[in-house]
Amino acid sequence: MKKLIGPSIALFLFSALPVPSLNAATFYILPDSSGDAPTIQAGLDMCAEGDTVLVASGTYTENIVWPLIDGLVLMSESGPEDTIIDGGGIERVIACFEVDSLTVIEGFTIQHGYSYRGAGIGVEYSALTIKNNIIRENVVYDHPDWVDGGAGIGCLQSTAKIIDNLITHNSCSATGVNGGGGIGINAHSGPVVVTGNTITDNYAMSGAGIIVTNASTPIISNNIIANNDAWRGGGGITTKSEAAANVFDNEISGNTGAEAGGGIRSVVGDMSIFTRNTVSGNTAPQGAGIYCNEGSQALITQCQIVSNNGDGVTCSSYVTPVVNYNNIMDNSGYGLCNLYPTIIIDATMNYWGDASGPYHPTANPSGSGDEVSDYVDFEPWSTDIITGVVQHGLSERYGDLAAYPNPFNPQTTVTFSLPRSSWVDVSVFDLSGRLIDALASKEFDAGSHALIWDGRDRIGRFVPSATYLVRLETGERAEAKKVMLVR
Repeated sequence: MKKLIGPSIALFLFSALPVPSLNAATFYILPDSSGDAPTIQAGLDMCAEGDTVLVASGTYTENIVWPLIDGLVLMSESGPEDTIIDGGGIERVIACFEVDSLTVIEGFTIQHGYSYRGAGIGVEYSALTIKNNIIRENVVYDHPDWVDGGAGIGCLQSTAKIIDNLITHNSCSATGVNGGGGIGINAHSGPVVVTGNTITDNYAMSGAGIIVTNASTPIISNNIIANNDAWRGGGGITTKSEAAANVFDNEISGNTGAEAGGGIRSVVGDMSIFTRNTVSGNTAPQGAGIYCNEGSQALITQCQIVSNNGDGVTCSSYVTPVVNYNNIMDNSGYGLCNLYPTIIIDATMNYWGDASGPYHPTANPSGSGDEVSDYVDFEPWSTDIITGVVQHGLSERYGDLAAYPNPFNPQTTVTFSLPRSSWVDVSVFDLSGRLIDALASKEFDAGSHALIWDGRDRIGRFVPSATYLVRLETGERAEAKKVMLVR
């Protein structure tokens, strides 16, 4: 056993962990069982309040049940690419019950869990932090008494923090009614914080990226939610059953809903607020961008609803969403389609892609913007792109640093513009803050500029699939943009 005194925990690879007590201990775990304990589970079971279990690189086949001890920190020594906890396809990888807010799980690949809820990490009545992990290839199976459990992470009546993880290729059974391929937030969960994550290529009946249900109230911000596939609807996000999620500043792109809601599906009395999200390139027969049905009362504002493969927004039965101050344009179907004739949808003060407003065959036949259906109140409209909403093809709320394509393989183009000539540094970092590559450090003229990042580090080595941070600095401003490399 290695004793750890106070702030020396900062010597570890990852930061922003709770400061341990003066008597806290660190137990070191090795894959050959020669460490302070033979397994991760045994190390956790040896801990007292505030202790740390530090895990060396390697693969550990375990199904961990978190002990009822406050303030434990489970972290890897070398990061998630090198440190794997494998559930063996027989049970959850990590089960957390009544875990406090000082508990941390950081720096692992968590894979091959199998459960009816939270197959990667099951979080029940808990407030822990889950950060800087890769959570992949976990599977939720059908259960007669439980749906929407979340294959990657499942939260039940919890207030966890889910930060800066890659959550990918998790799935719910293709025959049942389970939702939440990446994350499931259920059963009156409080303000679960979901921020800075890349949630991609997950599969479920509904909410393939994230599902929020049963009056839960999470904060979902600054995530990339891309290329998820729902065999019913809500490829990116589903919010339902009186949920009241606060969803803002996310990129929701390239998701698919086989029936409705490629990007977002808001149903069954949902009261969520969607603000400043980029909803683009999603696909569904109804509501390729956003689908509202069954009493949705969603507020959709300051979003970029652009270039979806179908309707930008579709509204169906008994819904009363408010759709104001958005940029809705270049969708292949309607900009907004209301299928329910007894309710008029409030869709005023949106920009529809042209100063002449949306096209409607009788109410605005000269409009050149996206088309709107009957039963939509679209007057007045904005005659210019709404300020405070990201520009078409750009991805930042402030400034104009952008990257396209995103996600990407093998390279992405980083663009920016300058009002005057300036010295500019553009660099790529991983999410732990380590410098990966320096794209430019020189004087640029005023105007628009483009740089290529080819997914290599400074000495030419290909870097692994992950989310990276492109940072631009001038003498006047600093901006950052998350990009996702998918090999």
